Amino acid sequence: MKIVYELELQTGNHNEYWRDIEQLVIKHYDIVEKANELAPQMIKVHIHGKTDEIKSFFDDLRATNLKYSYVKRRFYSQKEIQRAQYVMMSVAQPWSSKEKYAESYGTIYTNGECSLCKKGKVQRSKLFVPERKAIQYDICTLIPEIIISERLGGILEDNMCSGYILDDVYDWKTKRKTNLKQLKITNMLPSMSVESGIVEERCPACHKTYLNGVKEGIIYTKKSIEKFKDFNYTSELYIMHKGVSIPRGQCIVSNKIVKLFIEKDIKKLRSIYFEPIIFDG
Repeated sequence: MKIVYELELQTGNHNEYWRDIEQLVIKHYDIVEKANELAPQMIKVHIHGKTDEIKSFFDDLRATNLKYSYVKRRFYSQKEIQRAQYVMMSVAQPWSSKEKYAESYGTIYTNGECSLCKKGKVQRSKLFVPERKAIQYDICTLIPEIIISERLGGILEDNMCSGYILDDVYDWKTKRKTNLKQLKITNMLPSMSVESGIVEERCPACHKTYLNGVKEGIIYTKKSIEKFKDFNYTSELYIMHKGVSIPRGQCIVSNKIVKLFIEKDIKKLRSIYFEPIIFDG
């Protein structure tokens, strides 16, 4: 397992802060994988190194007046992923920046309770997608919906997988039903363990709290494993793109699903990110 710390450093308009960041990067050059401007007055820095090197970086960072936040990203080998009982699954999004959302293709949702974070929005029409692009994948995401091929739907049903239902999908241009299916995850998990080190973000409009990352990995208590099925959503909601996408839980799947994806040679498998779930206590 490789651990990368992703830091967001707020610079404001102070030249002193920019100098502090420059000195940090130069001093700890060996462990800084990349540093780039994330937004005006904010720098994103990725660091990876030995424990003492990471500690030294944070000691120097705390000695400055910089405001910062960070999350740990864990990168696992194929063997580690295949050994895990459950993994978080991040599904491919094969669309350009203007085409990522189901609403862009005519799928209708309720208005929801908050215009900013989209809390409470629910799909109330058929799912419309660009069929020609979606059929290139066995599984992909048109935010926030998951689309799968007829082939994968058959594999899941033949192997009696749990925690989901399938619904029809329609082409956005012709309005006709396609062979694609919408994968609707029905099983909601209990809350993560506090040991996860959840990083929260609050909507400034309605004050709803959302998941913005975990510092120690996605961790559940061992007794909660009886609540897991083959497909699951975390009860903690996550907003993929603020102000645009609809809140959803993180998708967690069983080892059975991972093995089926590998054994059945699921198309574009390399574009799916898996992260093992930790069970503690």
